[in-house]
Amino acid sequence: MRSILLPATAYFLAVFVVGMVLGTLRVLVLEPSIGRLSATLLELPVILSVSWWVCRAVMARFAVAAEPSPRLAVGGLAFLLVMGAEFSLGVFGFGLTPKQYLQAFGAPGPLLGLAGQLAFAAFPWVQLPRRR
Repeated sequence: MRSILLPATAYFLAVFVVGMVLGTLRVLVLEPSIGRLSATLLELPVILSVSWWVCRAVMARFAVAAEPSPRLAVGGLAFLLVMGAEFSLGVFGFGLTPKQYLQAFGAPGPLLGLAGQLAFAAFPWVQLPRRR
């Protein structure tokens, strides 16, 4: 369990911190001038690039086995951590009800963000070295 918990937590924390900075810039700078969906479309490739790089570094740093099961477990746990953190931030930080938080996923911007988070979760598995 420890071999999954530490890399998943490191992966989540590093990307979440960058995501908080980018999200703040998106909401305060981009969204007022170009709208939520366009701002998300600009942010998404940046955070996915950061996620890809961080994932590669974390997998190497923690020597996560080059096998599907541990890589899927790391990505899945990191995904649960990011979703839990975003839910908590929305409910406790911004005063949303759980229903309001979930309803937001009916809009294109948040749905696109969720797709990015699913890609984030898949990166540890996608980066598996391919055997010939």
